[in-house]
Amino acid sequence: MDDREIIKLYNCRSEDALLETEKKYGKLVSFIIGRLIKNQLDVEECTNDTYLGVWFTIPPKTPDNLKAYILKIARNQALKKYEHIHAAKRDIDMCLPYEELSNYLAKAGEEDWENNE
Repeated sequence: MDDREIIKLYNCRSEDALLETEKKYGKLVSFIIGRLIKNQLDVEECTNDTYLGVWFTIPPKTPDNLKAYILKIARNQALKKYEHIHAAKRDIDMCLPYEELSNYLAKAGEEDWENNE
C-alpha cells in the first residue's frame, strides 16, 4: 500500500492505518529506535508511542513524506526515552540495592551508639 492510501486511512480514523504503517515501516522504526535504546521492551514501547503519535497528529496534518514523518516521531520518542533512562536520578549505577543500603545504615547506627557511650 502506498503512503497516500495509508494517510487516507488515518484521515478516516481506520485502525488499518496502524497495521499498514507497521507492515511498511515497522522494521525501520524499530531499527532507528534500537540504535539509541538497547532494551527490547523499551524499543517496543517507543515503537508503540511512535504509532500513537502518528495516529494523533495525522488528521490535522498531512505529511508530504510519510516515511520521514514517522521516522522523525520515532527518533524523538527514542531520544525522550534515552533521556529518561539516563537521567541522573535514575542512573542504575548510582543506586544501591536495598540490602546494601540497609547494611550500611545498620553499621552507621551501631557506630553512632558506640561513639555516644
